[in-house]
Amino acid sequence: MQLKNSKYCFLISLAALFMLPGCGIGSDSEDSKRSQTESTAATKNIKVINVLDPELYSDAHIDGSINIEFGKVVDTAKSENWNKDTKIVLYCSNYMCSASGEEARKLKDLGYTDVAVYEGGMAQWYTLSQNDPSYKVVGQAKQEYLNLPNEKPAKVGEADILEITAQELKDILAK
Repeated sequence: MQLKNSKYCFLISLAALFMLPGCGIGSDSEDSKRSQTESTAATKNIKVINVLDPELYSDAHIDGSINIEFGKVVDTAKSENWNKDTKIVLYCSNYMCSASGEEARKLKDLGYTDVAVYEGGMAQWYTLSQNDPSYKVVGQAKQEYLNLPNEKPAKVGEADILEITAQELKDILAK
């Protein structure tokens, strides 16, 4: 089952406790968080975007990523006049959270040509960081979902949206 946005994903995960990892809740200003974390990726004409709520982004995010909440990516792209050829990678909490895929679809529909999703999300990245410091995590990483099982289902995302692996994202950020 794919969930439609980060708030519902989080609420369902609370109800299911350990059966379905959470995706997000919170209401801090994403503008202040983004301005604090203008990344090296952004200066390289690459946007790595965490679509979780600001509270979860503050707790743990991929070093070099920015936070634009689910539902606000398209408006941000339009207001900031992003180049349609900019490499954009979106991610959320884990394989069960479809928010990054939905935002990627919206960007593709607007004519953005280099859009991808990292479906393993923050939970997979955090797990990888435990044994490999090159998977850099910013934040205290206290949220429970980071330590729950995060197995890739048989089918994730849409066929025409590029899905990248953690290694591929790490390579993109290193360029």
